[in-house]
Amino acid sequence: MNQQFENYIARLPALLHRLTSATALNRLDLLGIPKQGVYVFYEDSRAIYAGRSDNLKPYLMTQGLPSSNHYTASIAFGFAKKKAEAADHVYSTNIVALQDSTFNQYFDEEKERVARMGIRVVEVKESIEQLLLVVYASLELQTFNTFETH
Repeated sequence: MNQQFENYIARLPALLHRLTSATALNRLDLLGIPKQGVYVFYEDSRAIYAGRSDNLKPYLMTQGLPSSNHYTASIAFGFAKKKAEAADHVYSTNIVALQDSTFNQYFDEEKERVARMGIRVVEVKESIEQLLLVVYASLELQTFNTFETH
């Protein structure tokens, strides 16, 4: 196995421990968080979604805003798509979904839901390490990440 990859893998358990041990914050109280890193959204103490950003604070703040669109509230948008599919509402594209009032109701509900979630963050500056930690955290914490491409 590639030595650099092995080094990344060896650091993942400690990084995950730092992430899951971090204080849970709310979306509107993100003072002092690092600029880059990995985050996990929590709902009722259950890990829901793991992700990464090189600009954490603005990214996390927009996720639950009522005025956010499918680009700036991508987590809520993904949850809304799953909710719509569970109710047998399947859309051929995101644009078609956004033109449907039922979908927009799901999207608004999911933005409100995300806005109430707690968030834990750990600083990770290197993009490969961020990516690997998101995958590792998603598997270990059994989040709703799908890793599907658009």
